[in-house]
Amino acid sequence: MDLNSSIGLLKGVGEKTLNNLKDYNIETLKDLLFYLPKKYSVYLLEDVFSINEDKKVLVKGVISSFIVKKMHYNQEMIILYLNVSGKNIKCIFFGQGFLKYSIKKGLFVSICGTYNIENKEIVGTKLLTEDLNIYIDIDYKMDAMTNNAIKKAIFQIFSLEFELEDELPSYLTQKYRLLNFKDYIYKSHFPSSLNDIKQLIRRKKYNDFLKYTTSLKLLENNITNLPKKVRSFDNEIINKFIINLDYELTISQKETIETILHDVSSNHVMNRLVEGDVGSGKTIVAFITMLAEILSGYQVLLMAPTELLAKQHYEKFLQVFKKYNIETRLLTSSIKKQYVDEALNGLRDGRVKCLISTQAILYRKNIFDNLGLIVIDEQHRFGVEQRSQLLNNNPNVDALYLSATPIPRTLGLTHFGDLSLSKLTEKPNGRKKILTNVISFKDILKLKDKIKNVIDNGHQIFVVVSQIEDNGLDAYDIDSAYELFSNLIPDIKIGKLNGKLTENYKNKIMEDFKNHKYDILISTTVIEVGIDIKDATIMFILDADRFGLSTLHQLRGRVGRNSYESYCYLVSKYLNNDRLRALENTDDCFELSEIDLKLRGPGDILGTEQSGFINLDFENDYAIYKCALEDSIDLINNHSNSKFVENINRNLKEKNNKLN
Repeated sequence: MDLNSSIGLLKGVGEKTLNNLKDYNIETLKDLLFYLPKKYSVYLLEDVFSINEDKKVLVKGVISSFIVKKMHYNQEMIILYLNVSGKNIKCIFFGQGFLKYSIKKGLFVSICGTYNIENKEIVGTKLLTEDLNIYIDIDYKMDAMTNNAIKKAIFQIFSLEFELEDELPSYLTQKYRLLNFKDYIYKSHFPSSLNDIKQLIRRKKYNDFLKYTTSLKLLENNITNLPKKVRSFDNEIINKFIINLDYELTISQKETIETILHDVSSNHVMNRLVEGDVGSGKTIVAFITMLAEILSGYQVLLMAPTELLAKQHYEKFLQVFKKYNIETRLLTSSIKKQYVDEALNGLRDGRVKCLISTQAILYRKNIFDNLGLIVIDEQHRFGVEQRSQLLNNNPNVDALYLSATPIPRTLGLTHFGDLSLSKLTEKPNGRKKILTNVISFKDILKLKDKIKNVIDNGHQIFVVVSQIEDNGLDAYDIDSAYELFSNLIPDIKIGKLNGKLTENYKNKIMEDFKNHKYDILISTTVIEVGIDIKDATIMFILDADRFGLSTLHQLRGRVGRNSYESYCYLVSKYLNNDRLRALENTDDCFELSEIDLKLRGPGDILGTEQSGFINLDFENDYAIYKCALEDSIDLINNHSNSKFVENINRNLKEKNNKLN
């Protein structure tokens, strides 16, 4: 059977479904076959009377009560009791009113759901009449077809005769005893045991990491072969600039600068990542690099992820280099057209030596006369494909990436195979540790006097919330937080900030806060990156459990940017949350990055869309990373004509063409 045939050949796939599936780029049998489930939920037979936490469970027994159907907040609710080993347990099903007509007292059933330890009841998701010890629920997360309809359609495909070519070289599947490709696809749609899930995970992990490491090694090969003109600058000017700073650089800053200046003066393109904690001094390292390039006769570009941060960098650059007469321009979406045109003309004729912008400038071409360096701040928002595009568009230009979101050791081996790495490990002199505490909402009231004293002493406070307005979630929004703090201290001056405001208005609010027109600023995470308010010494993060560890750490870094004692209060209803306790116990960004990875898996940390479906234990998967990395090098060196390498090369080129 030709897998390129239309899925319209399958029973149950009509014209309406055909049209809906096009939204998922599914038109052929092969497309549907390769559309793998997005989530697996495994329910194992449990003794619910002995577990002591909320947990997914499978229980089986005889329905011991009549079936009750009720309405609960406009939703149908089914209530029944199940006799399990002589004991009754309450089971509730929401939105499954149809069960009332298909089950009855005395029927043997298996129920999948979540056991609620507080209410001692099961909130059911599936009710089945088979005698089961395990149930694996599959979710394709597709609106065009139900999960059952997809499985029926795919089962039809497997009833046909067809072959599937494995993208992995056969010697690698044999080496690691991985599922062959056809079995992998079949078991992805129809897993029947924990062993099936284990085998799927093994193949999925290895396949993903091999693709990724091979992509990065190919990119690294391209980079190391990029020559450039040697930069020539006066070291005395650089040394004098460093000596005249108002503070002394840390040891790791000095070492990093020395390494970067060596890169700059080499005959190969620099492609370096500088990672370090919030406030570790990455910006001044970037500024010194920019000065060296400008002294060499080249133009420089600094890109930031937000207008607020770009404007802050611009003001700081002008202040730091006010004696050097460096023509500098700021370009953001809120800059008036006449100033944009003036800046672009100055860049093209070489008068403007430094441009500070948001990343939107990346998509403009031929605007520089002699670009020598691109600096990208907060590089974790800037993925591998964008790095590839940057290098292709500017093949002889040095690149410096800054990140306050350190990449864990294990991921660093694969994700940054194309970058040289420097770490800033100390905080600048005079900075004190930010005292961090997990507190309840009631505890805020106990801090009333402390808040008042802080404000009376000329210091300021950030309050961060997880939502702009009330949208039905049990969490504080900007207005409810405003009410909380204005009732706590009635005469307080409070500002409000969120990401939906215009850039000009956001800038004005931040400027007003900086100038002490507000004592407290209530904001969403729009302040997460790079905002520098020297007098801010307290931060309250409300409903802190709703934020990721990396975001919490970034937010905490908005205070303590001075020599004063500073505090971060993580306010939550859940005081034993693992992320919050980790943040309370350490301020080491590198340690937190490892904890974060263990707690939540890779997510989007790789900077490109990943299709993994189960959180990975990276400590135990270190061996898989290492194998994938070694195998990718072998593939490129000894099997460069293999379809696997050819496909990755083609995909890299296609992605780059799309970005261009």
